Amino acid sequence: MNFHAILQPSGLSSAAQNASISGFGISYEQVEAELSKISRLHIELDGSFVWVSAADVSHKVNGQITDDGKQVMYIEFRGVATAEEIEPILAPLKSNQHELKFQMLPGGEVLNEPQFKAHLGS
Repeated sequence: MNFHAILQPSGLSSAAQNASISGFGISYEQVEAELSKISRLHIELDGSFVWVSAADVSHKVNGQITDDGKQVMYIEFRGVATAEEIEPILAPLKSNQHELKFQMLPGGEVLNEPQFKAHLGS
């Protein structure tokens, strides 16, 4: 399914709120290292990335990782992928401090992870 969304942290735990964490709590370098392990995903130093499918899979995702010099604040990404296919991109951003939220563009509807994955389908 086609999508265009901004991925942000949501539902910060009280410990995270007390620490005034407004990002993912993981550095750009950490996210880059994890995403670099994904076959056919190419990431640039400016945070832009593209992920294309092998011949037998039909996904293509491109995006931009934005950080504040300390932690990733959000990722804007778009493309065509299923819920299963998008999981490797989401995995490095998951933690016990927050849930993921997806602001769908251009409309602005905010979805949680299960809703976003339902939007993508299987």
